[in-house]
Amino acid sequence: VQIKECMITVIASADYFVNPNWDIIGKFGPAWVSQKNEINRGMMNDTVHAHKVVPYLSLGTAYHFENNMSVGVSYGHLFGSKINSIDDLYKG
Repeated sequence: VQIKECMITVIASADYFVNPNWDIIGKFGPAWVSQKNEINRGMMNDTVHAHKVVPYLSLGTAYHFENNMSVGVSYGHLFGSKINSIDDLYKG
């Protein structure tokens, strides 16, 4: 199995500064997701494409230094159904 994925997002973001050095960052918006699965089962080869738009959400925080530098960490989540096994690709 070979899987190739691509994601394009249109994101709105918001920052809330807790103090001059720390802020909380939130991002949200739609994500267009494309997935191509190439399946090799002995002599049988198949390619399955899937495309859809799903919600994307990210939350994080950042620390801002005095010299216009910052370091941040965030967690992003892509909502929507997932493929659990190769056999699920053949279910309609």
